[in-house]
Amino acid sequence: MVEGTLDVKYFELADKLYKKEHNKSLLDHQLSLFAVGERERGGTNNIRIKFLTLRDVLIADPVDRNGEKILAVCLVDNDLAGRGLCKVLQGAGFVLHKDMFLLNRKFPCSTRAPHEFAVLLARENSKWSHLDCVIEDLMDRELLNLFVEQEPHSLKSEPIICNDAYHYNFEMHVKPSLFRYVRDYAIITDIQNIISVLQAMRFALGLDPCGTPVGANTG
Repeated sequence: MVEGTLDVKYFELADKLYKKEHNKSLLDHQLSLFAVGERERGGTNNIRIKFLTLRDVLIADPVDRNGEKILAVCLVDNDLAGRGLCKVLQGAGFVLHKDMFLLNRKFPCSTRAPHEFAVLLARENSKWSHLDCVIEDLMDRELLNLFVEQEPHSLKSEPIICNDAYHYNFEMHVKPSLFRYVRDYAIITDIQNIISVLQAMRFALGLDPCGTPVGANTG
């Protein structure tokens, strides 16, 4: 579960480019993602409500039509709202780095144990630990800058640069245009970090992080 439909579109675009390059799918019959809602029906507050409901549903009916256990996690922006949501969900019994994940620029793919995962995650992101991370920050900076040149009033504030990471705070109304720009012009290296997030989520759920060969997507 992610916050909005644009998140889904970015991950689907990453999967499309990865599939074209490697003939494997990261989003398949084993792993799917969905937005909690569109526009005002998206966001962290609606995840809080619906993720709790989803937990209750899965307690009552935990398997799919093939008898396979269904695992549900949420992935949210690593900003004030996202971190606040994780604290609320922890209070409701969910486990950080197991049931819920904050978006990060780097993810470890060597352990699924929440405590060990947290240690490695902090280490890999230590150079920009105080910098928010939203999905646009995972794209190539040159691509973002080209869009900003085309749309000079698209940012709420100047980008924040920290070592080799960055945070772009786009106006909400231009984000659909940004996605269309990325969809039309991005190559696989421009969104490699988004691909890496999908691979990390697959690993966290016990799936092959390299994906499923095209043609094996049945279920």
